[in-house]
Amino acid sequence: MTFGPNHAYGRAQRERWETEETKAAYRAIRPGIERIHAQMKRKLNGSKLRYRGVAKNTMHYLLLGTVWNLKVLLRNNLTREDGNWVIAS
Repeated sequence: MTFGPNHAYGRAQRERWETEETKAAYRAIRPGIERIHAQMKRKLNGSKLRYRGVAKNTMHYLLLGTVWNLKVLLRNNLTREDGNWVIAS
């Protein structure tokens, strides 16, 4: 049996995943990330491919992510002061 060059890396990652702190960190982050993806899908109609080809669809989803981030920043009172963008507290 022969192993490829990435076998040791994959094995190390699987061992890392078995630690309780890694699992706890994943459980803490996962719901928030999946919620954001679901909201982008629902609110920005991000569930459909609009174009033919990987490059155009990648650009489309990057644009959706940018729009979503701007919406979040504006909701958190993003303003311009002295020529700089700041989140007002």
